[in-house]
Amino acid sequence: MAELISDVASPMWAYALLLTLLVADAFVPVVPTQVVMITSGALTVYGGLNLPLTIAVGAAGVFVGDLACYVLGRTAPARRAARH
Repeated sequence: MAELISDVASPMWAYALLLTLLVADAFVPVVPTQVVMITSGALTVYGGLNLPLTIAVGAAGVFVGDLACYVLGRTAPARRAARH
């Protein structure tokens, strides 16, 4: 099983998928972020990912997703009021 995971997940794709899933979690709350982070942690052992970089990418994904929702919420009422 560990060989299959390490063969399928190259580090660049794993980091990109981690970032994408965590940003998507801000918009679609059914994305299982705990499972994504635990899998990323397992890939640090079996897949050759760098643990500090995995933590940094995870934190950046959550931050960017939350920031995008905040900006969307701050600008949406202004657009709606300008339409009327």
